[in-house]
Amino acid sequence: MREGAPVACTARRVSTAMAQVAPLAEIRILLRIASRQEHVVAGGDGRLHDAGLPPGAGWLQDERIQLALPPSRAPRRQPQSAPLPRGPLAVVLGIGAELPPALARLAAEGTAVRPGSDTSASLVVGAVAEWEAAWGELDRLRAQRPVLVLGVDERAVRQVLRHAPAPPPMREAPAWVLQDGRFARLRYASSEASGAA
Repeated sequence: MREGAPVACTARRVSTAMAQVAPLAEIRILLRIASRQEHVVAGGDGRLHDAGLPPGAGWLQDERIQLALPPSRAPRRQPQSAPLPRGPLAVVLGIGAELPPALARLAAEGTAVRPGSDTSASLVVGAVAEWEAAWGELDRLRAQRPVLVLGVDERAVRQVLRHAPAPPPMREAPAWVLQDGRFARLRYASSEASGAA
């Protein structure tokens, strides 16, 4: 790669496709990787692994380098949050997940229906298996209304919302609102969280 303009390639992993390009690189920089195993798989020396390196730090052969220094610590990003939407809603419930109190009241009044029945109802609530049995219904509904995802792991979200973007990772039980093609963390009003009216 000595002729022409300089080229830089980046990759999180040396995949099968990247494995054909990687040997062409004259210089290889290995940036900070959290896992020692990933560091070794990426071609680094396990003895040099340091998960505590700052952003922009890495290794050029066995030399520690710093490619960039941020002017200050980056602020922690907060995920976007959205209140419980008003109006028609589709709900995907994970195992052990419960509806927010406002929706639980509507369901108790008999206004909620299960997937595969009356899709014109204002509240369609189902577990992952119910949405899978009503194949394609959730995709149709999410074009018309927000989708509330409660306590469903990422794999199951991808399974029932096939064409939706992947939700951001969450440590706690996830509570997401999918609206206009974007996920936002569900923000409960203080009275909703406590169950108070």
